[in-house]
Amino acid sequence: MEKEEFFELAKKYAENRCNEHERRLFERVYKRLAAANRPVLEAPGKNEVGQRIYNRVKEATGRTIPRKTQLLKWYYAAAGVVLLMACLYVVYTPGFNSLFDKQVTHRTGAGERVKIVLNEGSVIYLNALSTISYPRNFDGDTRPVILQGEAFFEVTKNPSKPFIVHTANVETRVLGTEFNVSAYPGDQITTVNVESGAVQVNLYDSSHQVTRSPLFLAPGEAAVYDHSSARFSKHPGEAMVSGAWRHGMLAFQNEPFSRVLGTVSRWYDQSITFEEPQGIDCAITISFDQMDIEEVLDDLALITGVTYERAPGGDIKILGQACQDKYIHEIK
Repeated sequence: MEKEEFFELAKKYAENRCNEHERRLFERVYKRLAAANRPVLEAPGKNEVGQRIYNRVKEATGRTIPRKTQLLKWYYAAAGVVLLMACLYVVYTPGFNSLFDKQVTHRTGAGERVKIVLNEGSVIYLNALSTISYPRNFDGDTRPVILQGEAFFEVTKNPSKPFIVHTANVETRVLGTEFNVSAYPGDQITTVNVESGAVQVNLYDSSHQVTRSPLFLAPGEAAVYDHSSARFSKHPGEAMVSGAWRHGMLAFQNEPFSRVLGTVSRWYDQSITFEEPQGIDCAITISFDQMDIEEVLDDLALITGVTYERAPGGDIKILGQACQDKYIHEIK
């Protein structure tokens, strides 16, 4: 974990938006620094955000927060206005830096995919425009990772230490299995598709409380959380389809057209936008194997009835209304 990520984590902590793993991580870092007499936070008087951090950490850890020595003010920009948060102070000491060394973070750019092997043997395939963080060593009772984006997991079996994938609202808990999680910021849905083994999927609210009964998934099943409707449901899954990207393929099974284009945009590192609002977001079943983006767009245009053009800067614009016949289109 980088210092900037810790700052963002502190902001989420103050606003009560951390998931359970993030909350424990923040409080663990604080307690270790406090135990070493290295001050981390102090109550900044009238600063409301800083006061919330101060009160929550003090309540959670039961420790009196030390007075400041060397302090670092940090800033955030929001809605074009620079906002001085002035609520988190970091001491630059070797002990502080070593705590961040215990967290590992990987990021991918557009069009980039990486394979990660954890020290306990599990393998993570990280898709384009994704971020994953995890402890360098899983010293606790679980093996937690935090995902933003999409990843395929091949988890080494360990019944005494569950492997847990945290996303914004969904927690996926396994002992040893293979599954795909897709949770891109801005996507309407979060999905978990199981290829082998058994998976438990929990749904959390912004206060880290479980809001529904967990879903238990077997191979060939999927959990879907719709962020707009708050619907949390189990469906027949297509793990081989959802994880096909790690073999260089794009495959979609009854996928909304807008989400297909979002995946294509990330895959080819190409901006794709609609010229006009779409009345229908039809479902698409199609696969592409080692095809260039023009071939992909030509096929999508053929089955949806749209056209496309490249802007002078190279960006792609989708023209017309898609799927006016309202059928589910399919090419195999």
